[in-house]
Amino acid sequence: MIQKITIKNYRSIKEVTINLQNYSLFVGANNTGKSNILQAIYLFLDSKGKPEKEDFCHLVTDNRMQISVFIDDIEIVKEWDKNKISVAKLSPENKEILDQYIPIYIPTIEKIEDTTKTSSTNIFGKLLQTITESFEDYDKYKKIVELVNEINIDSTNPIKKLEEELNGVLGTSFTSHLSPSITTNLQALDLFKSINMQFKDENGKIVDSSSIGSGMQRTLIYNLIMLLNKTSVDKKYILLYDEPEVCLHPSQQKILAYHLKHELSKEMQIILSSHSSIFAISGIDQINSIIRSEFTNDVGTKIYQISSLEDIKNIYKSTFTETTEYLDPYRYINWFNQERGQLFFAKGVLLVEGLTEKGLFEFLSENHEDWHFLQKNHIYVLDCCGKHEMIRWGEIVKKLNIPFGIISELDNNKSSQEDMNKAIKTLYRQEIIIEFPKDIETYLNVIKGKNHEHKLLLYVDEKLILESLPNHIKVDIETNRENVRTKLSELCSMIENHF
Repeated sequence: MIQKITIKNYRSIKEVTINLQNYSLFVGANNTGKSNILQAIYLFLDSKGKPEKEDFCHLVTDNRMQISVFIDDIEIVKEWDKNKISVAKLSPENKEILDQYIPIYIPTIEKIEDTTKTSSTNIFGKLLQTITESFEDYDKYKKIVELVNEINIDSTNPIKKLEEELNGVLGTSFTSHLSPSITTNLQALDLFKSINMQFKDENGKIVDSSSIGSGMQRTLIYNLIMLLNKTSVDKKYILLYDEPEVCLHPSQQKILAYHLKHELSKEMQIILSSHSSIFAISGIDQINSIIRSEFTNDVGTKIYQISSLEDIKNIYKSTFTETTEYLDPYRYINWFNQERGQLFFAKGVLLVEGLTEKGLFEFLSENHEDWHFLQKNHIYVLDCCGKHEMIRWGEIVKKLNIPFGIISELDNNKSSQEDMNKAIKTLYRQEIIIEFPKDIETYLNVIKGKNHEHKLLLYVDEKLILESLPNHIKVDIETNRENVRTKLSELCSMIENHF
């Protein structure tokens, strides 16, 4: 297994060091270098791999590209020179180690017709090569080989006639002790090169593989990987899968994410890149398996990962007499769902305490032009499940280097909140956008009451027909709506300026 990799001077990467698990998932915005990392790993594992000149990072002047990998606790280094690109040299010992590992790289746009070619570089070709290793013992194959040998010595064979004619021509124009001999040689793989994968519909009509739906194509690719793994039990495969969610329905994504994380990762190392929150939350019980990539013009691709939950636990324990830190892995399992998984792909995260603020800001971003910057700037509003969990969420986004802002409620009438308020201010002073003296309803001068997380939307819904409401609610909204607008406009400016 690859435990750690350092990549220098490759495409968008000046230099990064990444700790890998048996299942690792790269997340992040488009064009941040996720695919480049997968391709760098493939380049390293490919025994015949050598980069093109265009693969050298344009952000540096160094002509050397280097990839260093800890695999099975042994460091192996490959290096290439831009001025004289050739296959990297390795010691016999290191070559023997790497020869045990076979990379399978599936790019985003992989098509089934490319996958099912019999080339030794793709999944289908590797699968056929594995099968041919035992094909030599197949009785009918032996008969074919015997027949080919008979053809080679048969004087009536047209190939033999060509051999005689060629000998005659050469004999008149060139004197040599050598003469041509033409024979037919049949290898097991030659039979498979004529294979064409097709499908039959319910009526028995043949459907070419290129004509099946993209979702089914991607599913078939995965099943070929599964079959390859079961067939080649003595091989060590490393799967590099770029955006496995492409063309898959959400329910199919969930199934594939489960199989990759919980089934296939038992047999081979899985390294993925994804834009799907479904894949992001699939491995959340091991949060250190998530690796976030980021790109800036001056630095190039950088990566951020949470090395261990212990880091977050220790920060929390040093602040409070917390005795339930052993529950932290389960907190993340309960917290993360498909919606919350969006934070891994955000360019900014707004931390709020509960559903009231979450619902309000989401509604405003959809329905009020001033608030549309939340969507435009890819700012995700995260409900922290209460103030006491804000530090844990804060540490996640902080360690993944996602810019964030905090809106908190001081609840000054509750002494139990004082320590938490102080801790949040100490840890995240620069990230605090506003602290409401009590709560957001008081800030907006709206009576809290029952169903307050829903009621607040009545004051900001411009399409609401007030006559449809009970009279006392209608009067309250008419009285306070303008003040609510003014206060929210101020808050909007504070949030936008922060990000």
